[in-house]
Amino acid sequence: MHNHIAFINNMQGEQLETHEEMEQELNEYFQDIRKEPPGSRTPTIQSITQHIRRIITEDHNSTLLL
Repeated sequence: MHNHIAFINNMQGEQLETHEEMEQELNEYFQDIRKEPPGSRTPTIQSITQHIRRIITEDHNSTLLL
């Protein structure tokens, strides 16, 4: 027994039935979700890293960057 996808609905709600239509829609969908959202990542990074305890001092960091 093999898996088979009979159809998918695109973002507009249209039913896609051919292999080519489904392939194109899935490729576009996954390309879109891989794209970086517009704007700066700094606020997101800071919101995550604020919960990580710092163990490297500024002096350690300066030495590591030499």
